[in-house]
Amino acid sequence: MSLDFDYYSGADLIYPIKPAKPTLGRNPSAAEARAYADLMEQYEDAIDAYKSDRDYYHLQQRNRLIDLKEKLRADYDITEAQLFVLWNKAYELGHSEGLNRVVAVFDELYEVASEFAALEKG
Repeated sequence: MSLDFDYYSGADLIYPIKPAKPTLGRNPSAAEARAYADLMEQYEDAIDAYKSDRDYYHLQQRNRLIDLKEKLRADYDITEAQLFVLWNKAYELGHSEGLNRVVAVFDELYEVASEFAALEKG
């Protein structure tokens, strides 16, 4: 099984940059206060766009992870419940090293579970 870990981990996705909130100094003049108000309006628009972009980024990350898990479920011909157990343990043990390690641990756990199931059958 060949997996594109860069795709599934979202290496091509760019996290949006949060806009900086404008500041207003102490004792501002009327002109400074008007300019600040204009900057705040621009900031509010920019922060809304940022939140939308951030939500889209997280949605793409989540969908790719769902796709990866579905591919594993199909490739290993296991149930949703079995996927849940194997994936959660594999993720717990390997996520700090990346998705490629998670999948490797998943494979190891699957092999152990398969051997155990074979022993149960006799």
